[in-house]
Amino acid sequence: MADEKTYKKLVTLYDDFHLDSIKAMLKDEEIPFSEKKDEVNTDLAQIIGNQISGTSLYVPEKFLQTTRKLINTVLGIDFSGYEEEEKEKNN
Repeated sequence: MADEKTYKKLVTLYDDFHLDSIKAMLKDEEIPFSEKKDEVNTDLAQIIGNQISGTSLYVPEKFLQTTRKLINTVLGIDFSGYEEEEKEKNN
């Protein structure tokens, strides 16, 4: 990932539709991003039958709030849980 100190976690997604949609929006708006896939035991995923691995998207801190507003407007994703998590990390 790019400089982790300046990139902040935007969202973790568990489905390709939302992942591809958000990546397309970021590219359209020329917002740099990086992604990190969670590692998962594929045997376990097959047994459970669910997609239990996610992909986290990161954007530069200066774009974080603007990007969240855009995604909320277009896709209706609520970021309040992420904001609360960030406040707890900063305390």
